[in-house]
Amino acid sequence: MKSEQKNIDECAISAKVSIKKKSKWSNPLSTIDRWIAEEIITCKTVLRLRSYLRLHVGWFSTSALWNYLARNRGFCLVPGNSQWITHEDYVGSDGKLLDEYQEVFDQKKQIHDAWVNASIDLGFYAERIYLEAFNKAGYSPKKVELPISPGSEEKVEIDVLGAKDNCQIGVQVKNVISEVFHNPGMVRSAPAIYQEITQQFECCSNYGIIPILIAPFINGSFYCFTKKYNGLHCQTYLQLFDPGHESLCNAIKKTLKFGNVRTVTEAPDNVVDWISRIPKMWHNKYGK
Repeated sequence: MKSEQKNIDECAISAKVSIKKKSKWSNPLSTIDRWIAEEIITCKTVLRLRSYLRLHVGWFSTSALWNYLARNRGFCLVPGNSQWITHEDYVGSDGKLLDEYQEVFDQKKQIHDAWVNASIDLGFYAERIYLEAFNKAGYSPKKVELPISPGSEEKVEIDVLGAKDNCQIGVQVKNVISEVFHNPGMVRSAPAIYQEITQQFECCSNYGIIPILIAPFINGSFYCFTKKYNGLHCQTYLQLFDPGHESLCNAIKKTLKFGNVRTVTEAPDNVVDWISRIPKMWHNKYGK
């Protein structure tokens, strides 16, 4: 137990140092000023992700960055909308968004709302896409529920359970952009999605199955978590869309200025390549 806590503490310290090094905001601030000047209004989550991906600001630090912008750079929330950011220059003395920017906001909010409403369908679609990718790779996969441990009544859903050449894998697929996944052991007040991942890794470990997470954004601290369970993870950098949502995907890119989305009919090449290397990666990492 002490060694496990030491491992978590070391990961936390490493992550904090990394965040501190990457959070020198002199350059990011000028870039974000330009973004808002060009776009008038932006979604807070998108701003955080763009700051994380393009400006190398630590994910946890992006919340502090927003607070700094609000205190020192004239940034504010769109009146009555806690998830949208603008500049005080675009808000009138009556505390309302200026009329000339209302149409811009309405368009962006409509696209964002459609994005949120599609999230469940996009999650199921990604599961099917990766299930097929593992099938093509020879794993004969299926979606199942397993008791979290032998004899337990509590069950855990495994999105992709398969085996190939004595390599048995249990995969959790997350197709969301609301989180950059960190080591769950260092996340305070972790969302429920972290509990799902932890339960899946624990369940697979209890059965001698290699636990795997596939998700768009995974922080380096997650390596400590995978190591604890002899698992692996694949960071795709993409949220996958089905062809039925292609127009929405294009609108997100063009209007919301977020490019890490893609309409696909099969798994991206980088993920297919990663799947092909699972046995070798696992052996090189754990030597078993």
